[in-house]
Amino acid sequence: MKRKNKDMYKKTEWMLYNYKMLKVSVENLKSEIQELKMDTVGTGAIRYDKEKSSPKYNIVCTTEEEAINNIERINKLEKQVMKT
Repeated sequence: MKRKNKDMYKKTEWMLYNYKMLKVSVENLKSEIQELKMDTVGTGAIRYDKEKSSPKYNIVCTTEEEAINNIERINKLEKQVMKT
């Protein structure tokens, strides 16, 4: 039990010493999240390497792909903020 308390003490001490760095890190992550939320998904150049014709007619839309990537990135950053 003493070992567990000692480990918790060291972890708490580390967090207190690095409080300013952690705070700045969280602020940076939050600003990046806001930028991604404000970023409009636009149309780009046509990418023929992504669009494939097949019997199933499965065509990849680059705008949808970009929006999905933004949402996934926002979710990842929000999890990182909570962890920090």
